[in-house]
Amino acid sequence: MAGAKKGEPRAILVVDDEPEMRRAVMRFLAGGYMEYEALEAENGEKALALLSPRVALVICDVNMPALDGFEFTRAVRTDPAYAAYASLPVILLTARDAEGDLEESWDAGSTLHVTKPFDVAKLGRAMKSVLGH
Repeated sequence: MAGAKKGEPRAILVVDDEPEMRRAVMRFLAGGYMEYEALEAENGEKALALLSPRVALVICDVNMPALDGFEFTRAVRTDPAYAAYASLPVILLTARDAEGDLEESWDAGSTLHVTKPFDVAKLGRAMKSVLGH
């Protein structure tokens, strides 16, 4: 991994219950973020289990079984068990785009909110603002 510093986070966690959407985001990451390992989870519960100091960013759907994206983000931001990840960037990637949904996204503590179907340029800009490249 060119330019990686020892101990620097080097993974992006993609969370979505729909396999095709996870694959689409993974293809996007493979095209421009190859220096990051891509991790996958099908819901918020499994995503919480995958959190580690290596994770630099979470891209998470909202509507999922077990633990949805809002609940996942709230847990990361407020649950003492995940205090080490309280400032971890979380981009909520969702079909929910009503004003109330955006407000709930911010209230949950999301870093950014990108609507589906996602525009690769828009997701790229969101990631650039979070990761700095």
